[in-house]
Amino acid sequence: MKTILCYGDSNTYGYDTHTGKRFDKAIRWPGRLQLILGDEYAVIEEGCNGRTACYTDEEEPWKMGFSSFTAILNSHKPVDLVILMLGTNDLKKKFDPDPAEITAAMGTYIAETRRFSKVKNLPEPQILLIAPPQLGHGIFTTSSFSDSFNDRSRELSRILDENYKKLAEETGILFLDASDYTDVSSEDSLHLDIEGHRLLSDAVYEFLCEAGVIPKKEKETMEERQLAYKMREHLFAGPDGRDRLGLRFVFSAAGSRTVPAGTSVGTFLKDYQHFSKRQISSLKFREDGIRVNGIMRRVTWSLHPGDVLEIVLKSAGSLYLDHGTFTKPPEILYEDSELLIVNKPSGMVCHPSPGHYADTLANQAAAYAARSNENWTIRLVGRLDKDTSGIVFFAKNSETAARLSSGRSVEKEYRAIACGTLPPAGSICASIAPDDSILGKMKIDPAGKQAETVYETIAVIKGESLVDEYSFLKIRLIHGRTHQIRLHFASIGHPLLGDTMYGNGSKGETHAFLHCRSAKFLHPFTGEEIYVEAPFPADWPFPDSLPV
Repeated sequence: MKTILCYGDSNTYGYDTHTGKRFDKAIRWPGRLQLILGDEYAVIEEGCNGRTACYTDEEEPWKMGFSSFTAILNSHKPVDLVILMLGTNDLKKKFDPDPAEITAAMGTYIAETRRFSKVKNLPEPQILLIAPPQLGHGIFTTSSFSDSFNDRSRELSRILDENYKKLAEETGILFLDASDYTDVSSEDSLHLDIEGHRLLSDAVYEFLCEAGVIPKKEKETMEERQLAYKMREHLFAGPDGRDRLGLRFVFSAAGSRTVPAGTSVGTFLKDYQHFSKRQISSLKFREDGIRVNGIMRRVTWSLHPGDVLEIVLKSAGSLYLDHGTFTKPPEILYEDSELLIVNKPSGMVCHPSPGHYADTLANQAAAYAARSNENWTIRLVGRLDKDTSGIVFFAKNSETAARLSSGRSVEKEYRAIACGTLPPAGSICASIAPDDSILGKMKIDPAGKQAETVYETIAVIKGESLVDEYSFLKIRLIHGRTHQIRLHFASIGHPLLGDTMYGNGSKGETHAFLHCRSAKFLHPFTGEEIYVEAPFPADWPFPDSLPV
């Protein structure tokens, strides 16, 4: 296996200007390069937001790139190819930048790469110097980073291109000018967007093939791969300034959910996501309804590794306006001008998702609001699994949602029936992470998110058989993770009754018996303490044995 080290700043890290977070690995240009090259290569992503080539930021001196460069070389040795793309952050006006100084600094990275290899008696890696994409027109006017740059910064970014090219010729290394293949996003004039990362990864791959650094893969080899994908909900900024909620599918070369590479967008949505013909047709005519790598595409567009498919469903303000077939209101436990608290039945999804666009609790709440002549956006505060019944909060405005979501403002208690006899009281501390082998399942993982469940056994119930016993539990969550209660009790040998995912199911039961019984909180505006309690569902077993 050959190792490629990509050393750079936020455009190597994959900064997403829309979210302020990081693009998925399959979007970032080094990650996409890994997908193209396959398992014969290890592409190391060493990007850092704010990293400079030579100047030191007094507030964050560790971001001066050369200070950690040798340690990075040592961590990943032996390295076969070093790709350097730095210099953009050195153009900030506070550094009073000199392009000659920045270029000379890049020369020290080249020299250090060669020196380190010689000292360690390693083969000298090849080096590709990439001149970073030039700053955009809005970098000192409309960009959110305009305070850091000025008009001189943009001019100097063009000078760096020529200086880097000359440095590469003088030192005998490879050179690529990113601006010949891609542009920074028009959003902030600084960072690559999804399409920019795709274009740069493709350009680097083609360049390395032409230079003889890596062999070019046959097109058929890539097309025949199975195409894996991951899905997540995502908010997209619309041209009218309103957020739009939709789905983002990131396609890669490996994973648990796959479709053939080359599958069309329409086929993927119809056969694999179960969109109806009517739903797909509505997407075709909706503004930015279907985008691949940030560009509007037809349903006939083919999907390949590294692609990002974005499906914009509806504007956030009207997301749940489909009232489905609901004629009855939800079971209301509390309501005022700010809040709606309901008792969710087991088997109902909280909010729209693939396969559930009009039959969710949110749709039911929207239908109720419409019949009551109320005009408020549906805002779920927390959610319950499909199988879990009990208390669910809806905020009627953004300020209420924000106040309820902050800190530990709501104290909830759950009730559950677990298999076997548990101690009178106890706690389960075990970190939780997604189980990549099964979509939607979680697992105990020391490297996961911290999770603690506190319980009290308030009754032991005899089953139909003399050997069957069940514990009726009162439960509090110190942390709230996906499937936490179900997974935690299964991990100690006491899965919840009826849990087919983490247990074996029981006596034909179709869901885990878990119920959010009560909630206590201070009203976000009046400060009044409010307590609500949700009745048990009618389908719970042992109705005569359950404590009040």
